Amino acid sequence: MWAKDVYFSINRKLQYEKTTGKLNLLNFFDEKSIEIVDSFSLRISYHGNFGDLLLSLAGQSGWIVPQEAIEFYGECFKYHPVGCGPFRLSLYDPPRIVILTKNIHYYKRDSKGHRLPYLDEVDFLFIAGQEEEARFRRGEIDLCFVSLPLNPKSDTGVVVFETPKLNTLGLGFNMGIDSPFSRYRLLREAISLAVPPDTTASYPAGSFLPPVMGWDIDRRRFPFNPQRARELLKESGLKLPLQVKFYVPVGDESTYGLRVKKYLHRIGIEVNLVALPRHIFWEKVEKGELPFFRIGWISEVHDIPSFYSVFSSSSPENLTHYQNPTYDSLFSLLIQANKREEKIKYMNELENILRHDLPFIYWKHEIARITTRRYVKGIKASLNPFNRWFFEYVDVRR
Repeated sequence: MWAKDVYFSINRKLQYEKTTGKLNLLNFFDEKSIEIVDSFSLRISYHGNFGDLLLSLAGQSGWIVPQEAIEFYGECFKYHPVGCGPFRLSLYDPPRIVILTKNIHYYKRDSKGHRLPYLDEVDFLFIAGQEEEARFRRGEIDLCFVSLPLNPKSDTGVVVFETPKLNTLGLGFNMGIDSPFSRYRLLREAISLAVPPDTTASYPAGSFLPPVMGWDIDRRRFPFNPQRARELLKESGLKLPLQVKFYVPVGDESTYGLRVKKYLHRIGIEVNLVALPRHIFWEKVEKGELPFFRIGWISEVHDIPSFYSVFSSSSPENLTHYQNPTYDSLFSLLIQANKREEKIKYMNELENILRHDLPFIYWKHEIARITTRRYVKGIKASLNPFNRWFFEYVDVRR
């Protein structure tokens, strides 16, 4: 890796931010602030405080890539990735299969001096549900990214791993259009009290920032209190029963849709559940066309601002179209904070604002569960909250 590639990659990230409107690095410096010192060094000059600079650069859009490969492949680079990792892309044919083969020039070795990776090939098959379970039980698959129901007596050769994901899922309201949800805060609070989260393969969320991030902040949750929810609806003056639409992507009808429909019915809100194809659902959410919908956020880096930027009025990822000048000001202070106690102070203040205004009802943080054959070794070392997979230490020892 050369300094020119790092210089090119950071500028590429800056261009990405200009195109998407995601202002993070651009708040502190531009391409003129980066200087190549020598073949292996560069200097970045930025104004103000930016405590999470390195974390921001570590995000997927800031990964270091070879300039000549980007210029040669252009938009097709994702089909021809060039790097120095443990595997090379041999076949890219989603939604059928992706095949990775060993990089014989990979530089790492294990503690005994053996070259990594151990595996010659990794095949990713795009299957799910009953077919995935059936093929796993027939021995055609060594690993599947779900938790299968196991029989302790017969499934002795199977092991399940789990790790928290770096995400927060819940119910969102479009605060940028006129609807009962944007007009009546008491309606949003009533919903937050009326619908307990489905915590299958997850745990309840009491803050937008997942606990796995390791920050000791206030994580008070709204209690499940349907009686109080009915009282709030009465106080709001809304005429009951209230007819509403709740939008989910296809596949989330049971985990979100039917649960919301069931519990809101009990407090006098009748839900018309609308399931849309995923690409259409997210397109409509981004355009701000849906008033009440399933929502979630997963971060690509262990970066506090990447979470709280979701409610910044200038963020393109603000899918609730929420605007609050006080929130924006505190978010700017959070970005600039370097001391841990300062960050905790600003995060708690941001959480208090979100807990009051309720553009998003925190529901749950997911847990990734992986089922493997016992002869597959090294999977535990690959587990991480980002749901990225590192197979360099994985081996199959039958």
